[in-house]
Amino acid sequence: MEKRMKFRRIGLYSKDKKIFEDLAKIFQKCFPSQREARIGYLIKMIKKEMKEGHRYIVAKVNGETVGFVSWRVWGEPRHQLVELYHIAVHPDFVGRGAGRILVDGLIKAANLYYQKYDLSGVRKLFVLTHAANLDARAFYESVGFKKTATLPSFFRQDVDEIMLAKDFSEVKDGEK
Repeated sequence: MEKRMKFRRIGLYSKDKKIFEDLAKIFQKCFPSQREARIGYLIKMIKKEMKEGHRYIVAKVNGETVGFVSWRVWGEPRHQLVELYHIAVHPDFVGRGAGRILVDGLIKAANLYYQKYDLSGVRKLFVLTHAANLDARAFYESVGFKKTATLPSFFRQDVDEIMLAKDFSEVKDGEK
């Protein structure tokens, strides 16, 4: 699959306007809370996130958008801290390596971001997910994240979040 999968970073002013609709449709398929959301609303949400500094990497197979990952930098560049904000893979491609490839692409893109500041790269990558979302937790652990905290009622009352992180501070340059 990796040989046929192509990636590209997209920006707020992408010439490919269809890409935003593709991302919105994947949001609908992959996030239960967005299944009833209108495409136009989701496109506005994605563009708002981009204006706020979120970066998106899109995965395509044979020209079809099959997934994406979004991330943002926390704090100042010297902190070298990145949040994996969204990751979604079209259900037809789940379990075929797309998620792992997207996480690897995020790490590479984040390392390039930090190199602009003469820094070695990401020090820590973290993600928040619902504690009850065992599939997401299993995926994150399969790509090297470790649970670091439970955040009781963090976003909603009686819904705990867990924080998982991938720590690169002990890794030597070139091994990320």
